[in-house]
Amino acid sequence: MSTTTPAISKSDLLAKVDHGYVASRAVVDALPPERFDEQLASGWSLKEVVAHHAAWEGTVPARIERVLHGDGVDPKWEGSVDDFNRRAAADVKDMSVADVLARWTAAHAKVVEILRSFEGRDVPKLATDIVEWNTSGHYPDHFADIDASIKTAKDLAMAVNAGWINFRLALMSLGTAGLEATTSTGWTYKALAQHVAGWEDLAARRLARLRETGEFVANGVTTDAFNAEMAERARARSGAEVLADLDAAHTRLVAEVEKLTPEHIRANDGWAIAVTAGDSYGHYGEHHTELFAAVPRRPAQLLEQMREGWRPFRRALARVGLRPLRDKTTAGWTGKALLSHLAFWLEALEDMLPERLAGRRGPIRNNQAENDREIAAADARPAHDVVKRLDDAYRKVVETVSALPPDEDVHFFA
Repeated sequence: MSTTTPAISKSDLLAKVDHGYVASRAVVDALPPERFDEQLASGWSLKEVVAHHAAWEGTVPARIERVLHGDGVDPKWEGSVDDFNRRAAADVKDMSVADVLARWTAAHAKVVEILRSFEGRDVPKLATDIVEWNTSGHYPDHFADIDASIKTAKDLAMAVNAGWINFRLALMSLGTAGLEATTSTGWTYKALAQHVAGWEDLAARRLARLRETGEFVANGVTTDAFNAEMAERARARSGAEVLADLDAAHTRLVAEVEKLTPEHIRANDGWAIAVTAGDSYGHYGEHHTELFAAVPRRPAQLLEQMREGWRPFRRALARVGLRPLRDKTTAGWTGKALLSHLAFWLEALEDMLPERLAGRRGPIRNNQAENDREIAAADARPAHDVVKRLDDAYRKVVETVSALPPDEDVHFFA
């Protein structure tokens, strides 16, 4: 019997860890702070559940260190499991929700760093076991607690969108050519997007059926056959068409979720939550490792993707010329307003980037208010000035990204 872990199982373990963590964080990051102090059926609060995960993941580095570089034994922890859990809960009693979530983020990041360091190495099976025991093998123990914290349609919709944002941004970051690339599982990223669109559409239909008839219906498909159908559909379509289908399916799903009553959400042991999670934020987590392997990480890669989008846009703008920018677009605003809007958000990167590079979201801007302000101000600006402002803003972003350390990964938030 082998006592080392082959490389392929390490990759699989990373995907499993990402799956459970991303799905769990989609919910806890979306819920309002007051949810975290409510007592759950398990007797714990959600804040204690998060602290519990953070504490156990926090034990991993020292335990791995001893297995790899010490006597090869897992030191585990001092005292009983119950004592450890009580200490973890007591330790966060007076902490803010944000600080408890940050503690889990930090503990998890160290675990992922350790797991990535296993790549290409023969490590004792005990080392990967320690990771699994405290992550992918542990998360399901508390899925029921996390699901029980979802009380309203708004809670569930927020969880869906919390997972969606990173998933959709990751797809967008690949660019047109990147969507045609092959993933680690053998299909294209375009096919992956179509696959997710198909499952979200099925979930929306099932939720609509629940709302209209009270029935808890199965998805009505054979998984492998449906996945093959989605992959075939993607082959016949452009990346833009697939992404449009994905966005439309997601919009339908969120709309159906928002129509659910609290009774719908809790009925049949939380059937609506299970369906929604399985085909949205849980599904994004399932493909997280596969998708994020292709996300640009180094400054040079980011610059390449930026230029891929900028050059055709700027050429189209040059063909249009200045005079038509006074006219309204199909979206209802003028060309000047559109360009002012783009310039503003490029300029805003200067303030946002330091926080994002550090892995923090930073202050949340009022997007609609900022957009409205730019639209209102655009009319008074000469078209030439609007275009120059956009060019200057883009040039400044290029300079900023070019100045980043070339051999260091850029945090996804950035």
